[in-house]
Amino acid sequence: TVLLNIVSLLSAKMKFSYDFVYINHNMNPNNTHIISSGKNFSQKNNINFIQHTIPKIPNTNRESFYREYRYNYFDSLRIKNHYSSILTAHHRDDQIETIYMKTLGKYNWTNLLGIREEKGFIRRPLLNVKKKSIINYAIKNNINWIFDFTNNDNNILRNKVRNQILSNKNLWVPLILISLHNYSKINFYLFR
Repeated sequence: TVLLNIVSLLSAKMKFSYDFVYINHNMNPNNTHIISSGKNFSQKNNINFIQHTIPKIPNTNRESFYREYRYNYFDSLRIKNHYSSILTAHHRDDQIETIYMKTLGKYNWTNLLGIREEKGFIRRPLLNVKKKSIINYAIKNNINWIFDFTNNDNNILRNKVRNQILSNKNLWVPLILISLHNYSKINFYLFR
């Protein structure tokens, strides 16, 4: 919601148009409320609201399936609607979780690149912003957001990493992961 708010403010100032896309994964008990809020925001800001429901739920490797499905759908929207880019609201905490998960099992330094700020038509403008800062911005600017209750499901690896492994107050784990990520970014630019 914060990214949407920022884009809305920039759009009014810089005179560009945008659409709001919500992808329903059929997992969130708040879907009806999210869709209603999306429609209300879009009507209020005179933008298109595009809601798409993923037609099937896989039994295994959901995160990978959903990620691939989303980006394929985004690409089809980009082509159909002639978008120059698509913004996602990934933030620094997502980055830390991703890098941690990529250190599980076999990996090399390119795995430590984590989520890229820019890849093809995808842009992630909040990737270096802490989740806490985003929440503080929302509170300061009276921006309502909807909590995704599926984030509490520790059967999903990312949630388990977020809620059980990285949630303990050992600051060294995120610091080491960010350091490894920065090292990988340097290698990426030097050796590509």
